[in-house]
Amino acid sequence: MAAHQLNRWFLDLWNERPKSEPFLNGWKKWFERIYRDGDETIKRAIVDGSLEHLFEERGVSAFFADWKSDPQLSTAFTEAKLWADTQPETR
Repeated sequence: MAAHQLNRWFLDLWNERPKSEPFLNGWKKWFERIYRDGDETIKRAIVDGSLEHLFEERGVSAFFADWKSDPQLSTAFTEAKLWADTQPETR
């Protein structure tokens, strides 16, 4: 339930771009910090609970694209993108 609320808030901000860019960048840094510092359970929660679903929204995966080249974050990006890309188009 918490991930769902977080995702809704992020997507609300996403839909308010460009004025919400500073907040989105802050959330991105938060996701990064939590993922880097987290144990495997936290990492799974970030990927499975948030990133996979956020990446379903057009453009969000591009917003996180710098994660692809980071050794600590690339797996999270790849897994979330793969999941999102295999979901039926709903938007």
